Amino acid sequence: MHAEKPDDHCSEALHAIKQPLNVIRLAGGNIRARIGPEPDSVSAIYLSAKIDQIDEQVRRAAELGPVDKSAVGISKTVMH
Repeated sequence: MHAEKPDDHCSEALHAIKQPLNVIRLAGGNIRARIGPEPDSVSAIYLSAKIDQIDEQVRRAAELGPVDKSAVGISKTVMH
C-alpha cells in the first residue's frame, strides 16, 4: 500500500478547482456570443461587464499552482 503525499492532495485539489473553471469560462463565452443583435444596448453592456468580471476571477483562480508549503503550513494541515 502506498502512502499518499501531501503534494498528491494539493494536485487533486487544484484539479478539482480548475476543471469547473473551464466550464465557467466556456459558458461565459457562449453567453457573450449570444448577447444579441444590439451589442450596444444597456443590457448587453451590463452583461458584457459581468462576463468580464467572471473571466477575470476565473483567470486568477486558474493561476493557482504549487505553493510553498512551509510558508502556509499546508503539510501539517493536509496530514491532520
